[in-house]
Amino acid sequence: MQMEQVPQTDTSGDGLTVRFSSAPLGVRGAIKQIDRWLQRCGVEEPDRGNAEIVLAEALNNISEHSYGEDAVGDVEVTVVQQGQELLLMIADEGRAMPKSLYPKLQSTIESPDPRELAEGGFGWFLIQQLTQDISYHREGATNRLSLSLTLGNGG
Repeated sequence: MQMEQVPQTDTSGDGLTVRFSSAPLGVRGAIKQIDRWLQRCGVEEPDRGNAEIVLAEALNNISEHSYGEDAVGDVEVTVVQQGQELLLMIADEGRAMPKSLYPKLQSTIESPDPRELAEGGFGWFLIQQLTQDISYHREGATNRLSLSLTLGNGG
């Protein structure tokens, strides 16, 4: 069963869980809901902006590569704030990442030359620059990507 374009939210736990379609309107709506929740939790700019960039890049990869540009599938994002750490946990049932690994780039202060990156590689550069921890694994038919951002670090 595919999700509607309008994200469904659950705030019953310690965080926020949003379920939505990988279609552009679903992704956009989910990111807006997450930003509003972060604002209510007292997360300030530029931390909310960093979380938005990380989510937009990761969700764009799911839309374009996991499900494919012509397919739409369900996505679930859970956001938990623990002190000065923001955890983003993303699940989808699209294709697994190649070799079950996310693209790891060498740590560098300088931005890579976009001409030297694979298609989509600059997004992974941004994700890695803005997060402190990334983990990916395939659990049955589900991709699970977890990202950690330190609050108060951005800007």
